[in-house]
Amino acid sequence: MLAVTGHRDLRPEDEGPLKQQVRSIFSDLAQKYPHTPLHLMSGLAEGADRLAASMALESGVRLIACLPMEKSAYEMDFRTAESRQEFEQLLARASRIITLPIVENAKADSAPAQGQEASPRQLQYDALGRYLVSQSQLLIALWDGMDSKQPGGTASVVRAQLGIRPDGSDIDLEAPLDLPETGPVYHIITPRAGLAAPPGEPYHLRRLYHRDPSVKGAAESYQRIFSRLDEFNQDALDCGEKLRAARECSRDQILPAKIREALGEAMGSMIDHFALADALAVHYQRRTLNALQTLIFGSGLTGVFLFELFGHGPVPMRIATLSLYLAVVVVTYAGYVLVKPGRFKTKHLDYRTLAEGLRLQVFWRLAGLKKEVADYYLRKQKTELAWIRNGIRVWSTGVLAAPGGPAFATVQTYWIDEQFNFYNKVAERDHRRLRAQERWTFAIVICTIAIAVVTLAIDCSIKSPAGQLTQKSLWRGSSSMELHGAIVIVMAMLPAIAGAIAAHSLKMAFGELQKQYQRMSNLFSRGSECLKHAINSNNAELAAKIIFDLGQEALEENGDWVLLHRERPVEMRLAG
Repeated sequence: MLAVTGHRDLRPEDEGPLKQQVRSIFSDLAQKYPHTPLHLMSGLAEGADRLAASMALESGVRLIACLPMEKSAYEMDFRTAESRQEFEQLLARASRIITLPIVENAKADSAPAQGQEASPRQLQYDALGRYLVSQSQLLIALWDGMDSKQPGGTASVVRAQLGIRPDGSDIDLEAPLDLPETGPVYHIITPRAGLAAPPGEPYHLRRLYHRDPSVKGAAESYQRIFSRLDEFNQDALDCGEKLRAARECSRDQILPAKIREALGEAMGSMIDHFALADALAVHYQRRTLNALQTLIFGSGLTGVFLFELFGHGPVPMRIATLSLYLAVVVVTYAGYVLVKPGRFKTKHLDYRTLAEGLRLQVFWRLAGLKKEVADYYLRKQKTELAWIRNGIRVWSTGVLAAPGGPAFATVQTYWIDEQFNFYNKVAERDHRRLRAQERWTFAIVICTIAIAVVTLAIDCSIKSPAGQLTQKSLWRGSSSMELHGAIVIVMAMLPAIAGAIAAHSLKMAFGELQKQYQRMSNLFSRGSECLKHAINSNNAELAAKIIFDLGQEALEENGDWVLLHRERPVEMRLAG
């Protein structure tokens, strides 16, 4: 998501070079991230906003019109009929129109104030600047570099995008330990009509980042974020047809069609992105499980068996078994390197995390909460998962509130109660899996001990005077396969099977997750009881507080879930 800010009073002779520079930005981004549809958020004010908007439409970039106030009040800023007509034409071509609510105590339909430091109308423009910063990943600024000191002015928007507060610090009062996460600024040095030329070469493009514009790491960090978003979009395109049914199932799972249809286009778009992320997460979860089970139970145990057969099996088979063992090693390693099953797990974790963030954002909006999930999500994983917070911001753009006011009963039924049922179900499932793993492991260990005891008893047996079978005759049969060798192979395979079962359980973290899921089940059960009380007593403030607190707990739990699974990568371990 891109946004534009800049001067209204551009010089006519500068428009051609400025258009070329803006067009080159769109072209460069489209080339670097070919699977990501670009959107430009513009206030459609005269000058820079409209110049960038027209270039976006020419370049195939979708335009999102962000109006700081109602259209009728906003048009008071455009003094000529030509300007109002241009505004109407661009507005008609916008893919979405977002109108910001009135700032408290401001009257946006009043005439533009003159000479006031912060008029009510300027407060609306300041709100627009803050909204553009909060929703965009990259800001295009057509700016002379000078600070007008006006709220909502270009300089204030640029500072906000760079994470600089009005007092000059970069400390967020709500989260003072966190570094700002706003994206870079593409600053095009832009002269203003009637003013002296700005310092620097006109139309030169500067890339500004938080703190120090020369830090190479900042550029690489943002490139990683944008690349991961592009990779998600590529996966969505590649798997689109395959996941059509799964996406529809995810939509119905979050909210029934009848409710979704009444929520409007913006909310519907966010639900669609949730469904896509959810379907992709399930898709890559299956691929991860298949890869993990193949490595542990397929290639791993097959390798152990062939190696034992080579060491203790019939002599004529040893060359063949050794050859097969080497083939298994080579094929497994080649598959591991080429397929990179670890990518499946990473995508499964990332897409599940993205889906859960979007799910909560939907229900927070239904509850009337204006909080942004991205502001509370993944604080422990900010470096590698920043793209997920960016994605949530992008795909919740324009969803300022659910139509019809807070729908606490809907949130109760389709989020809190559904999450309770989910956590209760998976907690029981993982408990059963953990108990089954323990039972199988115990049975295999007992079987191994029993075979070892019997073998030891035979090996230690003493030839009886009556001429019973000798030890040698006991171990040899009519075939070339010695019974002794077969027993050794079985005794080697049984612990390997037990180890494979334990390794699979450890990788899946059944024990840790069962406790975590049980805790969340209890928490959502309590939340359901509290919300019912708040609804029955018509206490909207308490209901909103319950949903917000429960959402924070869900975000923290999901972040811990991601950390837990990231500590257990899919690895190739072929025993021998």
